[in-house]
Amino acid sequence: MNTYPKTATTHENSTTNLYVYEYKGRLSDKITYRKNLVSEIQGRCGNALGAFDADTMNEASFRSFAERAKAEGFTIYRLVQV
Repeated sequence: MNTYPKTATTHENSTTNLYVYEYKGRLSDKITYRKNLVSEIQGRCGNALGAFDADTMNEASFRSFAERAKAEGFTIYRLVQV
């Protein structure tokens, strides 16, 4: 039986969890998985968003992260196929 701990990406489908962010007027490349998005923004932002843990993030904490990232100048978009 597999007893590996679940990470944020085990709950996501890469075809439905695609993101981009805008920062200083530029859009990022397409990013798969919330965990990767959070890690990339944290890397650009330093300690301002360090309190968020990308590995254990749920929908509520992701929304809090997005609000805090917005205050730091990032706008996050979830891509949805039409």
